[in-house]
Amino acid sequence: MHSVGASIGDVWALALASKYPDRVLSVTLLGAGPLSDDVDVHVGLKLLRSSFGVLMSRIPWRERMERGQARQSGHGSALNDGRMPQPYVDWKVEMTNSTDWRVHERAMMRAVIGRGGWKPGLTFSAADLTSVSVPVLMVCGTNDPGFEGTDWEAFIAQMPNAILEVPDDGGHQPWFDDPEHVANSLRRHFQKAHE
Repeated sequence: MHSVGASIGDVWALALASKYPDRVLSVTLLGAGPLSDDVDVHVGLKLLRSSFGVLMSRIPWRERMERGQARQSGHGSALNDGRMPQPYVDWKVEMTNSTDWRVHERAMMRAVIGRGGWKPGLTFSAADLTSVSVPVLMVCGTNDPGFEGTDWEAFIAQMPNAILEVPDDGGHQPWFDDPEHVANSLRRHFQKAHE
């Protein structure tokens, strides 16, 4: 199987390849996740983890809040020119208000964030990374808040068969900013895994 993760899902995608290498053909990491201790915990995630997060998870979500969160995630250009389309924004607002998604997101943040940062064992050690021998592709845009301050090239270099692509003006969910680039990169990556 091809293991694909985005944001915090990067952790689960890479952990699968690290722990069960015989089951994984390739790994794709989209957006900067908490893969390294160098990745700071975003202030919004710290708030969601805190007791204040109970209130945050109950406040009705509005379009302006979704758009603000998308801009903070580096997708301002995609919002402005329609690459992050209005139907997606509408769906995200409706999904947030009609499901327990935010309650579960808060529970996840409490499971992975401690008082001092990411909980021990969540991020990857050098030994974990060198054990991942399958092809790994990381796509992390220049506008992704998790891109700044972390040496992703050094991180990727610890895996023997990994590459980093850094789309200019890409945000935390790079497929919104340049869907053709991301799709072509994944296509090449999957094909390489079958060679």
